[in-house]
Amino acid sequence: MKRILFAVGALALLLTGCHPWGGPFGPPSFKNISEHVVKHIHNELSLTKEQDQKLGVVIDTIRAEWGKMTKDQGEKSASWDALVSAPKLDQVQLRSMLDAHHTAAEADRAALLDKLVPQIADFLDSLTPAQKTKLVEMHTKLADRMKSALKD
Repeated sequence: MKRILFAVGALALLLTGCHPWGGPFGPPSFKNISEHVVKHIHNELSLTKEQDQKLGVVIDTIRAEWGKMTKDQGEKSASWDALVSAPKLDQVQLRSMLDAHHTAAEADRAALLDKLVPQIADFLDSLTPAQKTKLVEMHTKLADRMKSALKD
């Protein structure tokens, strides 16, 4: 009986996404999250069509970069698996791998910022003072929720 209850509980966790591995109803994809955020910003700020388009440019850039980053993970994951599964960890190789990852991440971040900063500025500059005030309020609420979540 205990095994059946355990199996049912594990299945429920997987299907609802409460398990770290997620499931069909589990953690939403980056695309779903970004769509939710865009819809929320649109509704809260009552964006115009032009403002929606400018926000869309920002989101499209982020999604494209996210796709590139996730494609690179397969190769890095294989290297990591080989390193970890060795009988003894090669500390020099680990250091080299981490240094290379850090260097690549910094270069990717700089390139992304070069693209995003003008796009974000274009979007924010298109907002009215009332929309900017509302956006600041939304950010403050989010920051407060994040602080609260980190305390628990």
